[in-house]
Amino acid sequence: MNTHDHRKLFSPVQIGPITLGHRVVMAPLTRSRSQQPGDIPNDLMRECYTQRASEGGFIVTEATNISITGRGWLGAPGMYSDQQVEGWKKITAAVRAKFATVSRLDQTAPYEQKFHLDRPSKPGFSKHMVS
Repeated sequence: MNTHDHRKLFSPVQIGPITLGHRVVMAPLTRSRSQQPGDIPNDLMRECYTQRASEGGFIVTEATNISITGRGWLGAPGMYSDQQVEGWKKITAAVRAKFATVSRLDQTAPYEQKFHLDRPSKPGFSKHMVS
């Protein structure tokens, strides 16, 4: 990499309404570490995201269930209950404390890779995962 490219990687960039301090972004990764039952984002997830936060950086969270009927696997966090929202708020606050960007425009949760498995997520599958 030449010097010019190196400087560009660590220079600020504007993405819509967000200004990042550099161009290094954490892509979504599947962790499957939410608290069960309930798919609740927890302290282990907070630690993971906080360790990866950097000043001026940007994090996209792991695949996050938008409903209990759209779940794909055990351990993926959700964003459809009050407990889950509270869990994400704790993670967001911890990452923001390191001056990284993780919040959506509504300031409630990180930028998320939201998902719903649709047809592959059979009602019986979700029923067995809920206690």
